[in-house]
Amino acid sequence: VHGFGYILNDVCDADSDRTDPRRSTRPLTSGIVTRGPAVFTGVSAVAAATVVLGSGFSVRISEWTLLAGVLCLAITYNLFSKRAVVPVVTNMVLGCAFAGMPLLASQISGGVLTAFSMACAAYQLLFMMFVNAAYGSVRDLDHESRLNIVTTARYMRSESRDGQLLLSQPLLVYIVVLQLTLAMTALYIRRVAVTSLKQPDGGRSTSWGVVCVICLIALSSWSLWKAFRHYRSDGRVASAYATLHMLSAFLSPTAALLGVLPASRLIGVAVGAVGPLCFHSWFAKAIVLVGSSVVGSPRAIARRGAS
Repeated sequence: VHGFGYILNDVCDADSDRTDPRRSTRPLTSGIVTRGPAVFTGVSAVAAATVVLGSGFSVRISEWTLLAGVLCLAITYNLFSKRAVVPVVTNMVLGCAFAGMPLLASQISGGVLTAFSMACAAYQLLFMMFVNAAYGSVRDLDHESRLNIVTTARYMRSESRDGQLLLSQPLLVYIVVLQLTLAMTALYIRRVAVTSLKQPDGGRSTSWGVVCVICLIALSSWSLWKAFRHYRSDGRVASAYATLHMLSAFLSPTAALLGVLPASRLIGVAVGAVGPLCFHSWFAKAIVLVGSSVVGSPRAIARRGAS
């Protein structure tokens, strides 16, 4: 289902992506792959998911309806995201599509929606809104300003002048509010996980789980602050810190399950959340760049002190 959404996004954005140097060499934008085969691949992914669900699980009409709703939301976002007058609304549409996935998993596995699944869905919704506001719209501000596309950053009066990004105060406040809400939601996930799921290791593991969630929240907040400190002076370093923020945000709900799920299942959840990122070359480069930036800062301070 995710594959269908990503392929559809590339198909719908192909015309605008051809004018973006970072995307112009992709298969669709360069003409190596045409729209027809791409759409067929995306639809095939949905068909395969439907066959797996229908043959491997006892799926009721309500689950099929929820899956259809997720697909409709994904299609709506991709068709109208570049034309939206108020992009925050289309960001919410995308967030609801992602939020539907944990709800669907909960319905299929247990037959009921629990406080835990609802909390995970809320986290997905908030995180996708954050991604589009802090990552996508800021990253593409210069390119989409030239195409007169209204993104979250432009809607909140951020500008790009001569290649220089000028982020507005409303956008920064919006991003900070989303970050704080994500942090509170991660802590709430921990709370409902402890109360609604089994704890094999008792209270000691509960304390460690809370500590890990708080540490990841602190790491994500720090990396977000560093990203916005560097966005004017060094875009590559800013993007690297944004990637670190994404990683820590991905892992926060997983850390909430520490001591609640058995170790083998917890590792599976972590690999499922972060594993796909490892197949992207930009992810490894970003982590290396963050490391070199962190190590380089004390050395620069020492050099300035010595001089």
